[in-house]
Amino acid sequence: MNRDLMIRPAADNDINTQFGYLTEGAGPEMGLKFLDAIQNTFETLVRRPLIGSQIDYASTQLRNLRRWHVKGFDNILVFYRHTEKAIEIVRVLSRSSIGRDSLQ
Repeated sequence: MNRDLMIRPAADNDINTQFGYLTEGAGPEMGLKFLDAIQNTFETLVRRPLIGSQIDYASTQLRNLRRWHVKGFDNILVFYRHTEKAIEIVRVLSRSSIGRDSLQ
């Protein structure tokens, strides 16, 4: 089944921030490696949306949220929702920056 991929603005900003951080800290090759890895991760989620762990928060805004790591960047997690028709990327956060408020 083909699903659409929807990336929320906050997730897009997260990706750009992480790319900048990696490029500055580890060089352009690492930044590009991250972009390839995030693209591969999104493709995996489109094909296998149940692969990620479901997160159970009481908040209705956080219901049905799942998380999965970016391959090769295990400290970076993708938070997403899935439906029959789409994968919605909500946030892309490093483990050190995750808090309940960061997901809302």
